[in-house]
Amino acid sequence: PSGQFRSLGEDGYDPIIREAATTFGLEQALIKAIMSKESGSFNEFAVSPTGCRGLMQVCSWADYASVRQQYNLPDYPFDPRANIFVGASILKSKFDSVTANCGIERLQAVISAYNIGQGIINGAITRVGNCNSFTALVNNMHQNLILNNDGTGTLYTFTNKPWLTYAKIDGQIPYVNGVMEAYRMYQSVFL
Repeated sequence: PSGQFRSLGEDGYDPIIREAATTFGLEQALIKAIMSKESGSFNEFAVSPTGCRGLMQVCSWADYASVRQQYNLPDYPFDPRANIFVGASILKSKFDSVTANCGIERLQAVISAYNIGQGIINGAITRVGNCNSFTALVNNMHQNLILNNDGTGTLYTFTNKPWLTYAKIDGQIPYVNGVMEAYRMYQSVFL
């Protein structure tokens, strides 16, 4: 993908972020914070070990054909506008789907759901009963992880998640804290 798009740098994506935020009813600061953390400081060509791609680290690109079609986006995961719009649509779905009895730390649960998966977070919320303590959710995920012989893990209600390991779960607290720190910083930019 190198050479097809120039890197716009940290502030160069703001018009696209603003458009996506308006379209999906999200805060610009939150989109930018997740984008910064997911792509390693705005690397539009980032590819994770699990195959997620672009600024918002979108996995399963083919699953979002309807979003791309609705907003006339190219079928290219490294296109900044396409990736930000698809990522914002995923983030919006996390807000819409994180269980309502989430309490004071709903935003942290939504951010974690973007990173580790909706079902995993909702399962932990169901088992804990709320998400007033994000740390309690992470501890619950950790307690319910069943390690397979190859070192990968599966939560007792989920299967076929070879990337789900203790390290991935343990990484949720620093991941969410990093996004929250960037979010607070970007809130002053987008006032």
